[in-house]
Amino acid sequence: MGKGLLLCICYAANIGGTATLTGTGPNLVITQTVDTLFPDGPGIDFATWFTFGFPAMVLALILAWVWLQFLFLDCRCLLGCIRQRGCKGRCKRETNSAVHRVIRRQYDELGPLSFAEKVVLLHFVILVLLWFFRDMKFVHLENKRAAGWTYFFVQDYMTDAAT
Repeated sequence: MGKGLLLCICYAANIGGTATLTGTGPNLVITQTVDTLFPDGPGIDFATWFTFGFPAMVLALILAWVWLQFLFLDCRCLLGCIRQRGCKGRCKRETNSAVHRVIRRQYDELGPLSFAEKVVLLHFVILVLLWFFRDMKFVHLENKRAAGWTYFFVQDYMTDAAT
């Protein structure tokens, strides 16, 4: 089961990185390559990459989950749960187990969000909004520049590495 958890973390990190433009380095490299090879093209910005990458990431994540379930758990149990016939006690989570009690106790001890956690959450939301609305290449202006908050700076001064 330990191997399955380690593989789960590795798969999720790699698959999740494909959803956003800044998720992995090769995503930024291909964006610059597309801009270089097709200078008159619309280009790829954070929002257009996300519309392509997010559905593919969700599909790959589901396939990885099914693969790990098949590889490390009883596949008859997986198929039985999918068909809603029940697992006949093989896969049921025991709410009285020691692990469940420890996790529940630690979760209850967390309490509400602190001020610092709320500030970090706010900054993260602002960062995501800045990524999405930096350079909206799907909105064309009359002066052939893309809309977004980088419109107020010198052209090509802000890149995806700036946010």
